[in-house]
Amino acid sequence: MLNQSKGLWYLSLGQAVDVLGNGLLQSLLILYLTRSLHLQSHYAYALNAASISVMGFASLLCGYVAGRTSYVQALFLGGFLRVIAFSLFALGSLTALKWSFAFLAIGQGFSFTVYLVLLGQLYKPGDTRRYAGFTISYLLMNVSFIVSMAIGGYLVRYLGFGVTFLIGGACILGSLGIYYAGI
Repeated sequence: MLNQSKGLWYLSLGQAVDVLGNGLLQSLLILYLTRSLHLQSHYAYALNAASISVMGFASLLCGYVAGRTSYVQALFLGGFLRVIAFSLFALGSLTALKWSFAFLAIGQGFSFTVYLVLLGQLYKPGDTRRYAGFTISYLLMNVSFIVSMAIGGYLVRYLGFGVTFLIGGACILGSLGIYYAGI
């Protein structure tokens, strides 16, 4: 299981750090919308559901574009767009919120779709390490998401939403650094 390519460790660690940042946003979004931006709860839930749907659709389009260009460039583009989105979330205004969701949807569409493609490209057809590699990657992602859920509330309580979202954006930048080191 540990006899994996070096690329798996860079990709998986980068994705784990990315998910840590993304998980902060996902775990706090409804609370942010209702407490900080004072949206009614049914609007907050509807906005969250709509954004998830748009991100799913964006994954199809962005995956198509990435397949016609460069997966590595698409991964970095998606990361940078999400850093912009997190910075806009940190501003705490309704106008910034609209733009943040747009940048987030496109960034997620590139980042997560391309990550899985790059992970799959590490293995040749029939490589017996493939299953273990994906398992390691998913394990690290899930642990990161659990950690983000556990610390998100504490960060907001002591630092506020803006700083917490900036920390999430910094995690995404950190993941890009890890990816870059692995190229």
